[in-house]
Amino acid sequence: MMGMETLAREDGMGRPIIGITGELEAARWGNWIREAVVSPVSYTRAVERAGGTPVILPPVPASSVPVLIAGLNGWC
Repeated sequence: MMGMETLAREDGMGRPIIGITGELEAARWGNWIREAVVSPVSYTRAVERAGGTPVILPPVPASSVPVLIAGLNGWC
């Protein structure tokens, strides 16, 4: 599995890695209902249209945020 720093250096096209905050929601897979990290697809598409590579960020405790965003070029 690639770390965020590696991903930021090797995005393959020189595009900035942009983190998009996700939220927890109930999601259904067949008969299963599970909590999942989700984000509106319009956010992902907007980052792509602007020339970035979107990455959905999970909700984490505030103490984990600096490590999570260390490999990003920006976030929204």
